[in-house]
Amino acid sequence: MNKKLHSPLAFDPDFTPVLIEFVSNLRLRDAAIREALRSKDLPSLRRIAHQLKGAFGAYGFPALTNLAADVERLIDSGEGLRDIAIASDRLLDAMSLVSAEPETL
Repeated sequence: MNKKLHSPLAFDPDFTPVLIEFVSNLRLRDAAIREALRSKDLPSLRRIAHQLKGAFGAYGFPALTNLAADVERLIDSGEGLRDIAIASDRLLDAMSLVSAEPETL
């Protein structure tokens, strides 16, 4: 069973190059999230989660939009680092499943 996550935009040949670039840049976001968690830099983590929430929404990844929103919400509500880290790990796990290649379905 293939567990990759795809945007409906992956099937639009005019949009595929943009989506491929977005997906390839997720590695940088992954590293930034991990660094923010490691250094307990919640303002940076919140900013990254907020940006991802919007980007995932725009690129057609509603499940990831919700996961990024969860991280942002937990930070905004003053939750402990443990809960924020758990939500961030869920987001990172889901991000690792994102693909811009529709032929991998």
